[in-house]
Amino acid sequence: GEAAAVRANLLEKDIKLSEEIGAVWGEILMTVPHSEHFKNPVFDRVEKFADVLTLGGDKEGDVSSIKTAEELKKLVLEFYDKYFLSSERRAVSSRVYNRKAKDLFDANVGKPGVISSYSDARKMKQHLASLPTAPYW
Repeated sequence: GEAAAVRANLLEKDIKLSEEIGAVWGEILMTVPHSEHFKNPVFDRVEKFADVLTLGGDKEGDVSSIKTAEELKKLVLEFYDKYFLSSERRAVSSRVYNRKAKDLFDANVGKPGVISSYSDARKMKQHLASLPTAPYW
């Protein structure tokens, strides 16, 4: 059903070289130098995720232990509840100001939770590895 369609979509090969290069560089740029967990790029992340969406874990070589669509649906809903609906969920929101909105930008500088300079961004990045994250496939 739906899982097979999503899996097929994930495993589609890139048609353009620029798409493949973009995916590889995106993976490289997602590494965090201050974290052991995110230190090395995981170039086969999409394939690993697609393997999880494969039903019927009894076949030789299957990674997924999910045997039915109902089990998969339950796992996806539990994941969503835990990482997206949890009261402990953290979110980052960004806003980019143009020159016309300089007054609005200046009004927000110094407010708690507002990163308004390069040094603020560097300080936050140093602590990102210590924050809880969703599973990293």
